[in-house]
Amino acid sequence: EENALFYLGIGGYLLSQSTSSTSNLGGQADGFGGLEFFLPGLPNLGIQFEAGISLRFLGNVSFRTLGGGFASAGIHYYF
Repeated sequence: EENALFYLGIGGYLLSQSTSSTSNLGGQADGFGGLEFFLPGLPNLGIQFEAGISLRFLGNVSFRTLGGGFASAGIHYYF
């Protein structure tokens, strides 16, 4: 699409958790995808939608959402 950008991303983290009696090492893997749409006539204004999940293994394995929820939206203005 001329006015849309599709993207995918991955991320990885090394995590550490310490308490008074134990210390755990683990990691986290993230995957996300999104779409940024530009309105015709306003090439500097982008409307973004993004969704992603993460897999965390620190003591136990769990699935989590990225940020505050599974999906997010935003508006960017590029100078």
